[in-house]
Amino acid sequence: MPHQWRISKEAEAEAVFVASCRREGALHQAYLPIVAASTRASTLHYCCNDKEFLWGPDTPSTADIAHDHNHCLAPQVLLIDASCEWRNYASDITRVTPVGNGGKFTKEAREIYETVLKMQMACIEAAKPGVHWDTLHLKSHEILVQELLKLGILQGEFKTVLESGVSAAFYPHGLGHSLGMDVHDVPSASKPSENKTIPAESSKNPEFYRYLRLRLPLEKHMVVTIEPGCYFSPYQLAPVRNSPYINAEVLGRYESVGGVRIEDVVSITENGCDVLTTVRKDVEWLEAVASGSL
Repeated sequence: MPHQWRISKEAEAEAVFVASCRREGALHQAYLPIVAASTRASTLHYCCNDKEFLWGPDTPSTADIAHDHNHCLAPQVLLIDASCEWRNYASDITRVTPVGNGGKFTKEAREIYETVLKMQMACIEAAKPGVHWDTLHLKSHEILVQELLKLGILQGEFKTVLESGVSAAFYPHGLGHSLGMDVHDVPSASKPSENKTIPAESSKNPEFYRYLRLRLPLEKHMVVTIEPGCYFSPYQLAPVRNSPYINAEVLGRYESVGGVRIEDVVSITENGCDVLTTVRKDVEWLEAVASGSL
């Protein structure tokens, strides 16, 4: 909110979001907001929301930011995974915006953002009745491997790298989940203990599917989230740093990005799906908002 709020902490960003929801009549959040700046965006369910944004190395964080216009934010991302309840129904949305750097993504952050956006758009395009959720999730991993190979973070032949499962260290969660009166609605139905629908192909990379909250074919009128991500968590990466499929030097250039996740709510239709989330996610719009030009 240029010219209205000067936000320098995760807690302040959370407060603005919650206040905006309440102002529009949504009194309750669907879940605890996740507001993670800088490398904290690599923590999937970060809920502290209590840190300052990352400041440039030449300016102390104790400066009077209300009047010191030379107090500069270091280039970083701000991940906000937060949504309200409306008439007892939950929503679930995630957006990532640049902070610092004149409201522009760094080269590395933009490349990771565009990778995740490509993952999400391909899965939205493919979502329709009869398609198994495992199949969509695998598609997101395939695109992630393709793009990380292009960036040089991963190395080797596509099929070999994919089958190694190394991409799970960069993407350690499921593609999304069912949504309704609860934000995960309903786990026992979305992931039944006895499930004969799981594709045989899923057995090839079991680590890809370990954290899925939905493991069924899609059906008309299902409401689900589609939320792929790419993260550089030191804890998730520790076991695979010496993998022959990772270029450690190139990886080092991207770790400061932290993480990117893009999440929308979709309703499955007869021949595809409708995206119910209306807020934009293209780089040009995000940068225009972050730079104050909108």
